Amino acid sequence: MHRLLIGLGGNIGDEPARASVLRMAWQDVVRGLGLRGGRLSSIHVSRPAEGVGGGQFANAVGVGWARLPASDALERLQAIERAWGRRPRRSAEPEPRLLDLDLLDVGGVVLTTRGLTLPHPRLLRRDFVLAPLCELAPGYIEPRHGRSALRSLRALAAHERTLEIGR
Repeated sequence: MHRLLIGLGGNIGDEPARASVLRMAWQDVVRGLGLRGGRLSSIHVSRPAEGVGGGQFANAVGVGWARLPASDALERLQAIERAWGRRPRRSAEPEPRLLDLDLLDVGGVVLTTRGLTLPHPRLLRRDFVLAPLCELAPGYIEPRHGRSALRSLRALAAHERTLEIGR
């Protein structure tokens, strides 16, 4: 069995609604991927990243174990997103979304294919992923770069403090 780490996020609706969507969607993820021992982090709130419009995001990370190949896990996550109303992007600009699911890591496999890169290529640069990840797996080491999630989160926090002081 492989440990799967999955990022969940969304920024449509008020704060309680966004958190509720993530909790309900997590149940769909557990069932849809046949996860064993599935756990969801607490919900974290962050501002939109990478030019996404809309309000603040609710974010969480889930962990569970399954026998699925990474490509099958990704396909099932995308099907869950579609079931929650996610549609293909209409423009090059990132749009607000009710639910965004990201496959972050599958058993520590390092993989690059046309449609999938593992671990997730921006995992170590996103505090809204690292903070909930550290709740569930504080000793997680990102296998491509050999960096710990906790150390990466601390480095991002220090960088943010430096930017605030420098303004």
